[in-house]
Amino acid sequence: MSMDPAPGWDAIDSALARLYPGLSDVAPHFGRTDARLPGQGIWGITAIPNAEAPQPHWHLVTYGFSNVFESDPRPDDDDIWADFEWTFRVAADIDLTEPLPTQVPTWSVLLLQRLGDLVFSGSADLDIGHRIQVGGPITLGTPQTDLTAIMFGEDPQLPQIDTGFGRLRFVQLVGVTAETIAAAQSLDNGVAGTLQILESMAKTNPLLVTDINHCIAK
Repeated sequence: MSMDPAPGWDAIDSALARLYPGLSDVAPHFGRTDARLPGQGIWGITAIPNAEAPQPHWHLVTYGFSNVFESDPRPDDDDIWADFEWTFRVAADIDLTEPLPTQVPTWSVLLLQRLGDLVFSGSADLDIGHRIQVGGPITLGTPQTDLTAIMFGEDPQLPQIDTGFGRLRFVQLVGVTAETIAAAQSLDNGVAGTLQILESMAKTNPLLVTDINHCIAK
């Protein structure tokens, strides 16, 4: 993380602290391993261990789609930042007595970074109601899974916040199969089809946790 004052970053941290008292301080954080300039990619990802949920999972949250640093352009400047950050809930067995960073699935961090690069390059606009095929397993090959696409909806537990740069939304990624994408397209080829599928999935999976070992929608 940069030494530049980061009111946007702090606002995201505060939202996580409200949702996960005592956990956000110990949550692993993953920065970029390659050099990045502002507007060239996600700055970092925090992974909250939600071990007490009915389906234990990592709750990953990005930093960098929105204005996070004091030096970032203001909304009325040449603003290339979005008004959202991504979240991703990944099912996992979590042992809070063991080191946490090594328990976070590496593929989940890499997936967020790579999809984020598509957004920053202008190749894709991935917001609520959108969907994308990733060209293979969402795990990038290992471990194996039949989830090959991502849908984007609202995070069910993180409401909009004010970061000092404006309103910020939390957009959650959900791993799905190719068949689920086809089902959404049959309902509506745009945003509505995605949202209908996610609403149906939430009836049995209210936090929309992605479990690579079990198809969460067909």
